[in-house]
Amino acid sequence: MAQILGLGVTHSPPLLAASGDPASRIKRMMHDPLLPECYRSPATWPEPMRRQWSNDEGQTHAQQHRDELVECMGWARQQLDDFNPDLVIVFGDDQYENFREDGVPAFQINCFESFEARPWEHARPGPNAWNEASDTVFRYKANRRAAKHLVTRLIAAGFEVAYAYEPRHDAMPHAILNTLLFLDWDRRGFDYPVVQFSVNCYGRRVNAARGVCRFLRLFSMSWWTTRCSASTILPFSSFSRRPTWIGFPASWRIAM
Repeated sequence: MAQILGLGVTHSPPLLAASGDPASRIKRMMHDPLLPECYRSPATWPEPMRRQWSNDEGQTHAQQHRDELVECMGWARQQLDDFNPDLVIVFGDDQYENFREDGVPAFQINCFESFEARPWEHARPGPNAWNEASDTVFRYKANRRAAKHLVTRLIAAGFEVAYAYEPRHDAMPHAILNTLLFLDWDRRGFDYPVVQFSVNCYGRRVNAARGVCRFLRLFSMSWWTTRCSASTILPFSSFSRRPTWIGFPASWRIAM
């Protein structure tokens, strides 16, 4: 069987910004009309959260956390380089990027030959962490044959997986794109062939949310606890526990 390396990394959007995380999400949530009044003041928060918020609205903690994340990204990249994979399968959630009104699968494998992304062409607040120009293009290798093999084996085993040979909207959902940008933090390049494995994390609310949960009224607490449907959770968890049966060549090294 193929050798498997498992890595977990964040795709947190605030890490893209040179200014770091301004805590805008929690500030926005504090003004949500459905937030219970008792949570609107930091004085009522749990002690660890109050300590992190401190007297600068969390900025010191955010910078410390950012430094830790960047360090961990370097560690993950070193592990990847030491492993020297033949294929990198990246799992990431699609938040109204390709999963839109014209098709919302539980998950999808992109069987591309290659793909490119322009992460800075859309307006973002302030410069990015690398001070790259808005027209910067990133080009990545893929492996259509390996992706089709993965799709074939999954379908044969009863996994209801969708697949695509070209993007309908975005070539890469931000979860996958950010993962690759972060794993190449030092901009040495990322030359490993990538297979994108997208997951619908919003369930039936993906179109209503447009990829962003702005207010509590959009989602009930019960929705958060059942965010992924059973049709997504059960096959995905089974696949993640038993990746070796997919049947890649024994000599291959697969990073996931």
